[in-house]
Amino acid sequence: MTADIPVLQREPQRMKSMPVRLDWQLLLVATVLVLGGILMVFSTTFDISYRSPLSPHTSTTLLFYDHLQKVVLGLAALLACYSINYRVAQRPVTAVLLILAVGISLIFVLVAGTGRALLDGRIQPSEPAKLITIIYLAAWLAARGPDYVRDFWIGILPYAIVVGVIVALIFLQPDISAAGTVLMIGAVMYVVAGASLPQVAGAGLVATLSGVAVVALSTKGSLRWESYMEGLRDISQSHEHIQYAVIAFVKGGFFGAGLGNSSMKLTYLPFPHTDSVFAVIGEEFGLLGCVVMLVLFGLLIWRGALIAIRSSDMFGYLLAAGISCWLALEVVINVTVMVGLIPVAGNALPFISYGGSSLVVVMAAVGILLNISRSNISERPERNVHTPPDLRRGNRRSRISGAGSSS
Repeated sequence: MTADIPVLQREPQRMKSMPVRLDWQLLLVATVLVLGGILMVFSTTFDISYRSPLSPHTSTTLLFYDHLQKVVLGLAALLACYSINYRVAQRPVTAVLLILAVGISLIFVLVAGTGRALLDGRIQPSEPAKLITIIYLAAWLAARGPDYVRDFWIGILPYAIVVGVIVALIFLQPDISAAGTVLMIGAVMYVVAGASLPQVAGAGLVATLSGVAVVALSTKGSLRWESYMEGLRDISQSHEHIQYAVIAFVKGGFFGAGLGNSSMKLTYLPFPHTDSVFAVIGEEFGLLGCVVMLVLFGLLIWRGALIAIRSSDMFGYLLAAGISCWLALEVVINVTVMVGLIPVAGNALPFISYGGSSLVVVMAAVGILLNISRSNISERPERNVHTPPDLRRGNRRSRISGAGSSS
């Protein structure tokens, strides 16, 4: 028995000496996606820049240089989120201030905004609202644990109220796509936090009824649904956005027409630099380019999921899982809209689409994931009732008993 004592005394020292870990794979994939976005913005904006009334001397690079500025801002946001300990956002004061700032900015959009944005269209609050909602919900769920989460009055109801208020403010702009995205993020995070099967079924029912209500109450939603149903029966009767996107994919074939050689972006395809950028990728780089792009996104989401599983605390687990699910939702919605599998929505393709708020926010999200991944393994606390089920059993590593264990 005495031979075991030195081993138990030396084990914490060995673990504390391990170097800080950084997910270089995640950083590399994100960098490639950002560079790919710069390339596609250059390809899709020269004609729009030339025809823009804001373009000096009919410049073809106005939007391209603006996108480069947003890349620099996004890099600053990434470094800031990587440098500051992510657990700061778990503090109740920080989380509440963040969600209040989002709510106030969304109200300002309704009162004095231009369309869905503030400051003459420079800032779109619905984009940071997605990330900050994830941060707030992660802090809220981590502080309560699965027992409270499964209780209706102190768990489900307050959670639904917070998510419902944010969704309603975004919906009133109106921004149906962003509102639906936040609603789905909220539902997924609740499931990840430990909701029971009946609660999952109930959440699915509520989400379905909410979607039906949106379609019934919104003229735009009703038109999009009718166009979607007609398109399922006959692609030639679908929304013109989908028809032109399909034509772009067909023209691209397997290898594509080459960078800058898309004809649809110059004629009929709407929003080629934002919502329809994936269709332009299909025309210029073909099916092969689309597959490569989807593989990169798959690697990004996979690394985010691994960071969540390996997180040292419940807050990091929920935060990384929420960010990964959000990025996956954005990609799935944008791509499936372009191929006509779901009704038309205005979700940008992360890292690739032109746009300031979206790009800066997703790069900040990558910074948070890198922040969580660099936590030293020696910082992991003992598992308790607030932590999710141990998904790392496949490692089959021996565990050190906690101070309060019977052994």
